[in-house]
Amino acid sequence: MKHLLRSFALILMLAIMLTSFAGCVVDPNRTPPETEPETDPLPPAEIVPILERYPYTLTQADYDTFVTLMDECRALLLPDGNDTAAIEAKLEEMIEQYYHIETQVMMIRVKTDVDTKDQALSDEYLFAFEMLTDVFDLYQQLCKDVDDSTSAYRDTFFADWTEEELEEMRNYNPEQMELENQLEDVKSEYRMFSDSEILFKTGDIYLQVIELNNRLGQLNGYDNYVDYAYAEVYDRDYSPEQIVEMRAYVKEHLVPLLGTLHADFNASLNWLSESDYNYLIEFMYSDYDAIGSTAFEDYMNLLPEELSGSMLNAIEGKNTVFSDEKNSNPGAYATYLSGQEHPMCYFGPGYQDMLTVLHELGHYCAMSLNYGFDGSMDIAETHSQGNEYLFLSYLYTKRHSATYDVLIKYRLFSEVLTVVMSTIVDEFEQYVYTHEIENSAELDEIMKQIRDSYISKDKLDAYGVIDLNEYWKRVAIDQECYYISYGVSALAAMQLYGVALENFDDAVKAYSVIVHAPMEGLGFMATLEKACLKSPFDESLYEMLPTLRPES
Repeated sequence: MKHLLRSFALILMLAIMLTSFAGCVVDPNRTPPETEPETDPLPPAEIVPILERYPYTLTQADYDTFVTLMDECRALLLPDGNDTAAIEAKLEEMIEQYYHIETQVMMIRVKTDVDTKDQALSDEYLFAFEMLTDVFDLYQQLCKDVDDSTSAYRDTFFADWTEEELEEMRNYNPEQMELENQLEDVKSEYRMFSDSEILFKTGDIYLQVIELNNRLGQLNGYDNYVDYAYAEVYDRDYSPEQIVEMRAYVKEHLVPLLGTLHADFNASLNWLSESDYNYLIEFMYSDYDAIGSTAFEDYMNLLPEELSGSMLNAIEGKNTVFSDEKNSNPGAYATYLSGQEHPMCYFGPGYQDMLTVLHELGHYCAMSLNYGFDGSMDIAETHSQGNEYLFLSYLYTKRHSATYDVLIKYRLFSEVLTVVMSTIVDEFEQYVYTHEIENSAELDEIMKQIRDSYISKDKLDAYGVIDLNEYWKRVAIDQECYYISYGVSALAAMQLYGVALENFDDAVKAYSVIVHAPMEGLGFMATLEKACLKSPFDESLYEMLPTLRPES
């Protein structure tokens, strides 16, 4: 029996669904008839784009239906719970209604990303999100009541729950959903900001986010949101304190490496012919299907069917939204629709290039194979960045050219920069969530001091990097305490690239280990060990990275 305890993570992060599929069994001894009747083949079913397939229709009636089903479940479960068939039928009906509401929330969220300036859509999203938090809250209370009961169905109800899930349910406080709603209200205001408003108004919004998130962490038994986010939101198997060791390696090894990689890239770029340069720009920034290259198709053919089939389903099954509208969210993401049992992707303007598409297809593939359970965020981001680096290794080894040589040098520079930037942002977030900030003007000064302990603003400017006092305003609201996952997963992905240079098939095997890790219950560190990759707390990893530079 499915349950909803963790499915709310669909909206908070990435969807989680615990379910299984029954396969079709064919009798090997079946003898076909001597003559089969002649029939015209059925035309292939039309594949409907996802926003049309699941149109947004949510009303108060959907909530009322859920409440009615919940009441009927309660009456069957409590106090006796003897009618097993009736209970399971009604629970299934109630859970399907929950998933309907959950899907509706995702559909209206995508619509708000297609047009971020439509106030009516934003209001509708908040209405839908609040409905989801309300029905989730009702379900939690039902679970608690069943847990506290002598119902004959109690043990069956909790049969597939882990001890962690049971503890989470027993400690659940309805105030958590109230805080989540308040956070969405604040974040929705932020999402409506223009570029100039992001620069000048984000500080005050961020202080509200910090306060609400810290209350959320404390409600769950932690001193602050950072500790809560590391342990539960992102399911990391290392502590915030352990990152101090990684920071030391980043400062000692990666900050100096940035200068070397940037010089490599610029020197190679200067040697490109005009036609090669134009192709490089087209490859990096044009839509993945507008390049006129067979690279995407050829790469897919190199992967095992299990991986490539899952990735191609996103596009061929029209489970993607590509939006080029003026007001669309310039970003990309993948998430899971629990009720429909498949993922979906969104690609906004400027985020439809080859590597971005492959990044999200890595998420899509892992979600498909793990039924929506993506494991820790560090593993999830290795699914995506690992797919990019397998593709880059294919370009470099199978389609070697001066253009791809420069592309690799650029990507290695930008990936090391990602590790540096994500480490700085994480240190900034750890500070602001654990110190008293009296006014928003302090935030920029805090970031400046932390940045300067790694690298000067002049050097970052020379690298063409966005000012970190603008950067944090663009990433710390909607993805709080998330960015260190980009850093540690980038370190893993670059190692996959190194393995692939020696043997592409070995790298694919390691990537497959990472893709399947969530269903095996492996944490990030155990996953790296099983895939024969080094951890972000191993100094030899940082010493190895310079060897990945192309020789030419």
